[in-house]
Amino acid sequence: MKSTILLLFVILASCSKSNPNPNEELPPATQTGAGIFACHVNGQSFIDRSGDVAYYQKIDNDYYFGIGGVDKSRKPGSLFLNSQKKQIAEGQTFQLLELQDGNVYGGAGFVLNINDSKIVNTSQTHTGELKITKLDYTNAIVSGTF
Repeated sequence: MKSTILLLFVILASCSKSNPNPNEELPPATQTGAGIFACHVNGQSFIDRSGDVAYYQKIDNDYYFGIGGVDKSRKPGSLFLNSQKKQIAEGQTFQLLELQDGNVYGGAGFVLNINDSKIVNTSQTHTGELKITKLDYTNAIVSGTF
């Protein structure tokens, strides 16, 4: 199941448009469902405006969350934040840990060449934080900071 969800996310994310201007200013943070995943990576803008950036679903009584984006003009080319068998709610802050059941984790994908790619995830020693500032199921909106 984990592989299927990760594969689905990677496939959906790979359909996005790249950022033509690597130094473009980040769009303002919103809670309106603008469909944008944006952040700074090593001081450069990483922006995915595709609108296909998040999911939250219940499978076999377990909750799975994912948000991320693809910017083919950047390295890493993809960034993601996911939860596995963990319910999330608006206003909560999560520590980004290793990929395992019950955790929230983050990662980055690198395409080194046509035959070689690498995914790097958060861990006990390389952590971060995700704060969900809006989670609206009716309008399919998730906003937050990491």
